[in-house]
Amino acid sequence: MESKIEQDLLTIREVASYLRMGLVTAYNLIKENKLPAFKVGRQWRVKKDDLQKFIEQQKQSEKNVNKKYKEQKKDDAQKLLFPTDSKENKTETVKEEGTLIPNKN
Repeated sequence: MESKIEQDLLTIREVASYLRMGLVTAYNLIKENKLPAFKVGRQWRVKKDDLQKFIEQQKQSEKNVNKKYKEQKKDDAQKLLFPTDSKENKTETVKEEGTLIPNKN
């Protein structure tokens, strides 16, 4: 029978399995300090609470990325529909024998 403490700890293999990722990827998350872990002897352990916090952070990050992406797409569409008077979009005219010629820069 496992103690309460043992139930609250996961091996890296269990973390990788739970997150459906490779073992090396799970180790990299720890190495990059993205997932808190500690060693017991020569083996890494992750607290279940820390894994849950990591998952919530990833979900929040994904929401922020999606929100930025949607805002960028909206901004890009606005620029296409309503170009600004930037130097590139301005059309300078030169009077030549009574006609107006757009600047080709």
